[in-house]
Amino acid sequence: MALNSGHSLVEKFFFVRQWARHPLQFGAILPSSSTLCAALAQYVPTDEYVVELGAGTGNLTRALLDQGVPPERLIAVEIDEKCCALLRKKFPHLTVIQGDARHLCSLLPPDIVGHVGTIVSCLPFLNFSPSVRRAIVQACTHVLVSVGQIFLLTYSPISPIPSKAYGFSKKCLKFVFSNVPPASIWRYQLDPS
Repeated sequence: MALNSGHSLVEKFFFVRQWARHPLQFGAILPSSSTLCAALAQYVPTDEYVVELGAGTGNLTRALLDQGVPPERLIAVEIDEKCCALLRKKFPHLTVIQGDARHLCSLLPPDIVGHVGTIVSCLPFLNFSPSVRRAIVQACTHVLVSVGQIFLLTYSPISPIPSKAYGFSKKCLKFVFSNVPPASIWRYQLDPS
């Protein structure tokens, strides 16, 4: 069994090189496996705007498109310039935005803000300070619809987001032990009340 299959060897080396340059921006030394990405993508609705945070080399992006999310309703946000260039090459019909997730409100087109149904995130929240985590979650709540949701891939068995502080309910949907390292999928749902 190949480690975190779904990426070519060239893409894996590219990811490792980018990880070595910016280790705190990347959650693991290898990209998320196709098994993990498919496990998350199955929960994502295909009839609303979806924003992907931390798109990396595009394994989750591919899974979301394969699940049926239309490219015109999927926006990939990535802070790393070289990853953005790779994403634009792999997915020429997709909107790829280079930027920091803390500034999501100003990164997204104005007509999308407040109309995003789902955010999926591969961001390594546990690598970030509490203030950075708070800024990212607050930015997410500003762009989501009133009953929006966030799906988060994490290598922690516990929730990296204090959900009640932000008005979310939370649920761990799945553990994927075949990913290296093993990962969990969390869903945070905004409480409309």
